[in-house]
Amino acid sequence: MTTHRKAQSILLLFLMAPSIQAEDWNQWRGPQRTGAMIENRNYLKRLPEAGLKPLWITATDIPSARSGGWSSPVVAGGRVYLFTHHKAKVGSKKLAKIQFPYLPPEKRTSMTPEEYEIYEQRRRDEQELLSKSYRFDEILYCLDAQTGKTIWTNKRTSFYTRFPQSGSPAVVGDSILLLGAGRLARCINAADG
Repeated sequence: MTTHRKAQSILLLFLMAPSIQAEDWNQWRGPQRTGAMIENRNYLKRLPEAGLKPLWITATDIPSARSGGWSSPVVAGGRVYLFTHHKAKVGSKKLAKIQFPYLPPEKRTSMTPEEYEIYEQRRRDEQELLSKSYRFDEILYCLDAQTGKTIWTNKRTSFYTRFPQSGSPAVVGDSILLLGAGRLARCINAADG
């Protein structure tokens, strides 16, 4: 399964049954940030043995994981919002092989703390140099919760950060709040992006 399909599958979890849609999931981990829906737990009694069938699968190709980040979808007012920090290679030039990959703790055992600090600095420098071969964009998607059709997108040119920046948006009233690369907070009109 591609990362794009995984992201689409996650979206479907919020849109499977009408009773689930009754409560907005307007921020990361839901309205109370507990990861639980409190208003109506009756849906647990009605889950079919064969599992849930998707209400829709979006036709929009939404990047996720290393190509777009790990934002959680949020649902409010009949819409689904998802934020990505998209990384796309520019040009046809072949990229050089990485000399300083990330080393998990079990691979660092032969290094002194000082050696590892030097290695880690070289790794960060190499990643920053490599980032010049990519274009970075922050994209907020707004999808119709009933059909999965894209209502609007808000796209902004961004820049390299060490980790894909795609925190989950929060819907407050008529505004969508999100935190992008460089800790830049933005407030976007939920009606039209």
